[in-house]
Amino acid sequence: MSNTAIFCCLFLLIGCSADQDKQPAHLVNARAFDVDSLKSYPFHKNGRGAIWLSSIIELTFDEPVRRVSINSVNAESDEIPLAAVWTLDSSRLDVWDGKTGFNAGVNLTINYEDETGVHTEKLDVTLAAYSVDVFPPAIISGDPQVGEVNVDANRLNREGIKIGFDTTMDTQRTRIVVYSGRMILRWEINWTEDYRTAILFPKSEDDRLLPGRAYEVRLLSHYDMTGHGRGAAEGAFVIRFWTAN
Repeated sequence: MSNTAIFCCLFLLIGCSADQDKQPAHLVNARAFDVDSLKSYPFHKNGRGAIWLSSIIELTFDEPVRRVSINSVNAESDEIPLAAVWTLDSSRLDVWDGKTGFNAGVNLTINYEDETGVHTEKLDVTLAAYSVDVFPPAIISGDPQVGEVNVDANRLNREGIKIGFDTTMDTQRTRIVVYSGRMILRWEINWTEDYRTAILFPKSEDDRLLPGRAYEVRLLSHYDMTGHGRGAAEGAFVIRFWTAN
């Protein structure tokens, strides 16, 4: 065997050995910092920490990784395609559903990918109480208004039931239902371009409002884009009105 062939074989062996010895990246630091005060709250070495609805979670690895997610929600980085520091707005996590006012403990699953594959870490965190300073989006306009009587049923069928909010709404988490007594009418929700006003229209002739009836519009849940809102656990907000004969 020639010297060149021997050199090539040794080079391949060294390369393969280096690949086999390649160690996965490790999560070396995790913290949450408040977007308003910028105060930092590091997680303890055993993985425990606290997050707020307004927190940014920051994860630092000992070497750059390709992709990071927390509870299946993709984190972000300032570098492409590899980065050692990744962040995620904690309000994007589903752990807050039904937890308003609680100091509940939850588990965060962190998945990250590097050259050696996909790896998983776990963080046990406490959802810090936040209900004192957090309010659901306010309803600033409505057609019809709460308790209104002698409403023109044909006009609402034609122009729609309108509910205006003081902020941009999360249309996926906002549920609004029209009731006639105990029966649910099929009305679909449309949103204005700024996602601040919901406009509901009947889906069929059978779902149209009739004269001389009592109706309810129930906001079963309504959340803004920051995650502040009112869920099913807090009860529905009801707009009750009566149509004219």
